[in-house]
Amino acid sequence: MAKGLAAAAGKKSGKSCGADDAPTLKYVAVTKMKVADGQDQELMPARRILHEAMQFVLLEELSLHLSAYFDLTADVDLVHELGRSDVPMALLNNRVLDLLCKPIEERDVFLRAFPDQGGRPPGEIYMLQCADGSSFSRFDMVLPVGSSINIRPEGQIEVKTKRLSLNLRGSWHGTNAVVPPLFIEKYMGRSWKDITALGVRIEIWGQVNAFSLITNFGWQYYGWLDSFRAELQERFDFETFLRTINWRTIETLILTRRHDKKLESGASRRGTPGSSNSAQSKEAEPKPTGSAQRPPQ
Repeated sequence: MAKGLAAAAGKKSGKSCGADDAPTLKYVAVTKMKVADGQDQELMPARRILHEAMQFVLLEELSLHLSAYFDLTADVDLVHELGRSDVPMALLNNRVLDLLCKPIEERDVFLRAFPDQGGRPPGEIYMLQCADGSSFSRFDMVLPVGSSINIRPEGQIEVKTKRLSLNLRGSWHGTNAVVPPLFIEKYMGRSWKDITALGVRIEIWGQVNAFSLITNFGWQYYGWLDSFRAELQERFDFETFLRTINWRTIETLILTRRHDKKLESGASRRGTPGSSNSAQSKEAEPKPTGSAQRPPQ
């Protein structure tokens, strides 16, 4: 059995000490629930969509990274491009990938935008964005000849090549992430009250074929594994991202400027420095009377 805690917030109204006005009391309730193994999947139906979205993002990142890597290093005879028709059905069962990578001929929104072939932009369309938020992303992945890609029953993406295999998995176990409110407001331009940050886990691991270690030839086409791991660390680890943009220094400058504004606002409400004391000292001076007294001789 799996155990979990749930918190609920609300308010209570009632009369206290015979007062006419009923005060409003806020409260937080913490409850304990027993959940059978596997039942949490039913309680959170959005989890599957989230996992499929993470699969799509990881595939997109891998595709972009491999395309850039092989454009610079590889001979075209040693690599080949996998398209949508080359991937197994298990991969197309991903609803996010199937929707965003579905040919534009099968998407009503793009049929309305491009009713005829001649109205489309020239060349092969790799990405398309509409004003209403609709998106198209052409699925393609450049890999060494003899490679394949699949989705394992455990949910991870598996890329198999002649020399090594790579596994990628994104998962969420119901936890939240701590994101500084100042980062949400100043960097993202959103209110921290409108953002719910989820703590997701991304795993990457691989295995090298022992027989491939016999030769040194051709390993330059597999260096993408190390560079891809470093890129994932930079793009998806939040603490690494904060260090990359030097957020701690930026946060200090923002807070310092905020404190300066508070001091300036307080000084403006009190007036210029010394003005109030001057006024008080002038009011404290005795006013001269009608007859002046001479000092004693």
